Amino acid sequence: MGRTAKAARNAWKAPFAALALFGSLALGASLALPSDASANKVGVAAAVKPDAFSGGKQIKIGKSIFYNERINTNGEGLVQVLLVDGSTFTVGPGSDLVIDKFVYDPSKNEGEIAASFSKGVVRFVGGKISKSPDSVTVKTPSGALAIRGGMFQGSINSQGAIFSFLYGDQLVLTGSNGQTYRVFQPGYTLDLTGGTPRVRPTTAADTNMIMDSLRGSGRAVAGGTGGGNGTGGDGTGGNSGNSQNQQTRDNSIDPFESIETIITDATTTIINQQIQNQENTANPKPNPNPNPTPEPTEPTKTAVYTGFAGGTIYSDTPAGFINSVGSPEDGGFNFNLVQYSDGSATSRMILHDAPYRDPVVTKYDFSFASDNGVNFTPTLTVYDSDYLPYPNSFAATNFRESGPEGFCQQCSFMKWGAVTGAMGFGSGQGGYSDYMATTAPTYWVASNKLTSPVQIDNLEAQNANARYAGDVLGSVLESNGQNVTRSTHETGSFTLDWYFADRSGDMNMYFDGRHFGGELDQVGSQNLFTGALSNRGQLGNPSGFASGAFVNHNGPAGAVIGNWAIKDTNNYQAGGIFAGPGIGPVPQ
Repeated sequence: MGRTAKAARNAWKAPFAALALFGSLALGASLALPSDASANKVGVAAAVKPDAFSGGKQIKIGKSIFYNERINTNGEGLVQVLLVDGSTFTVGPGSDLVIDKFVYDPSKNEGEIAASFSKGVVRFVGGKISKSPDSVTVKTPSGALAIRGGMFQGSINSQGAIFSFLYGDQLVLTGSNGQTYRVFQPGYTLDLTGGTPRVRPTTAADTNMIMDSLRGSGRAVAGGTGGGNGTGGDGTGGNSGNSQNQQTRDNSIDPFESIETIITDATTTIINQQIQNQENTANPKPNPNPNPTPEPTEPTKTAVYTGFAGGTIYSDTPAGFINSVGSPEDGGFNFNLVQYSDGSATSRMILHDAPYRDPVVTKYDFSFASDNGVNFTPTLTVYDSDYLPYPNSFAATNFRESGPEGFCQQCSFMKWGAVTGAMGFGSGQGGYSDYMATTAPTYWVASNKLTSPVQIDNLEAQNANARYAGDVLGSVLESNGQNVTRSTHETGSFTLDWYFADRSGDMNMYFDGRHFGGELDQVGSQNLFTGALSNRGQLGNPSGFASGAFVNHNGPAGAVIGNWAIKDTNNYQAGGIFAGPGIGPVPQ
């Protein structure tokens, strides 16, 4: 069951590269956004593999892209368009893309992007404009796609279309009949190949098909207008008044290398610098104020939420590898969320290899930061089997608060949410990550009203007891040993009968048709409890653990929150969170 670096490269390096910027450093060229951009200039060709044409003439990286300009690729072509707000469209072989509309106000980071994509393969990575609702629309033969603050990729061919949601708030398709289809969770796909659109989990076949296309090595044609007649097969891009002579460029670079080596901070830095230069030109800084305003003071903490996170992770190294993650098995908080007076927020989540079955990972240590408390940027450190950090770790994950699952809606004493996305880690030598994994997803629950140890001691002195009841939420993975055959989230319920004088209680969980439970014990004098779970039902033979803490709600220790993880043979893994209020004393 060892997860090997060689298998990781073969199975995962292309899919995770889909989440990286296809930058200019990979092709050995500088990226430049012209400072004298005319009103209808919307961006540049940031990456071309290996040839690109405008009006039938060869161009170089940095060629300006204009409003209403048609971009065609031939059977093996690949080109990326970087818009001035930082958004990117990457199109693969046999594709047709038109930027129909682009409006951007750098001073407000607001605007509108409208594009038409009629065939081929595309990936969109949202920039500053996409953070606003209803700001990005991509017209397709199946309807209009809208995405907020995120990333999607898709394919349109003779069999129909698929559009996979990679990151962000939501992906929405409005059909020609006005019917709306929404994807809220990254890792799911809008499938239109069967006639009627449906939402389903994204498969490895979906990702591999798109990534195989985005390793194209033919020609790309940029030119003509949206209403023109541009074609890609013969290298003529239609008529364009913006065409220009360009020099031939040698692009004899291995397709894997050109994608993988751009996963660097330097590439992102250069692109961000060029975007900032564009904004500074459009909005020059005012003359220095002779009476400057004093520097603002550091923001102060307004709320600190502490709690638990748990879920499942899958990988193709080895094929079909699945695992549950959460608190260390001996208990402990593994999540916090801090909110500040200026609206910013930070979070940390540490996911331990709960069942100790992962031979290469002991824990994933995430940090998240947000300027507005909504859009979080992740950083990641992954620890190996010797509890040492891997030299190279990175994440493309989406952090969200609450969600469509509707967890414990009566629980005003807590916050909850999820983290989804992909992680890469390893030696980092040669631009590769040795291992890849995906959260499927991981859920978190936290409160700023944790019960103090003194309050728990007082309840012990009163010989108090309580029954708690509430909701269970978790992700489920099943594998046949070669492939992940099931990836879903499920809801359930629990009860916990707690005896404060004994510092212990009995938990029962009902989840995904299974019934499991066990005795939980307080950890020393802390506000923590943990214990093993085992089968108490008729379906399967689940086993695992739960950890939790008391929360003040209508009095001391009036509610509980926590996480849990189980397995039912190595082919079934599940994990998640629980929360619920006290509903009275333990029945006699």
